[in-house]
This record gives sequence, C-alpha cells and structure tokens, in this order.
Amino acid sequence: MKKICLILLSVIALSASEITWEYSYADGQARAQKENKPMMLFMNKTGCESCEFMHKVLAEEVVKMYVDKYYVPVLLTPASKNFPQKFIPEATPTFHFITYDGEELQESLCGGKQASGFIRVLKKGVRAFKKQKREQ
Repeated sequence: MKKICLILLSVIALSASEITWEYSYADGQARAQKENKPMMLFMNKTGCESCEFMHKVLAEEVVKMYVDKYYVPVLLTPASKNFPQKFIPEATPTFHFITYDGEELQESLCGGKQASGFIRVLKKGVRAFKKQKREQ
C-alpha cells in the first residue's frame, strides 16, 4: 500500500511540474484570447542540444510557474503547419512573444538562457503586453 501511495504521489508531482503546452498555433491563439494572455511560441526540434537545454530550464519550478501564470505556451517545430511564416526560425531554439493576433511584443529570443535570464525575458514580454493593453 505504501508503494502505491508513493507511486501516485510521484506521478502527481511530475504532472504538476509540467507546463501546459498547446501544440497548435490556432489552439494557442484561441486560449490566449480567452485568457487574455500573451503567447510564448517555443520553436524547437528534435536533436537540438540547445532546445533540450531550454526544456530543462522550462521545467524549473520558478520558470514553469511564471510561464503558466502569465503566458499561453505553444510548442512548435519548424515543420509544424498552420502558423504564420514570419515565425519560422532560422535556428532553434527560438522563442516568440506575441499577442493572440500575432503582434510581436518584443524581439524574439534565439538560443538559450539560464533560468534567471529567461525570467527577465519573460517579464519584459509581460510588461509589453500590459502596456499594449493600457494603450488600447
């Protein structure tokens, strides 16, 4: 019985530490509009070491909590379909911080950052989003 409880707690803890990704640009747009949040597009590909590094950064609790609270995260690959061509990256990983209608909030981030630097980038995007909302 103790083993079952430990396994259940582990599964709950692991699932709680995951970012709630959208895997479609259209689904991300709909959710961002509904929740009144900016989108964070994470353009990545399999086999990219820097992308794997950023997956680990995104799994850090402080980063995960910030992303879940302030963004609609969308995970795409350059081969994904049905997203604006302007977001196709020249290299991965690339992060785009945009509104639900595709307006860029800040310069895209190409490459990786440690958690503290990535949080600064995330905060800059949220400030730009809030400023834009005030000006509307």
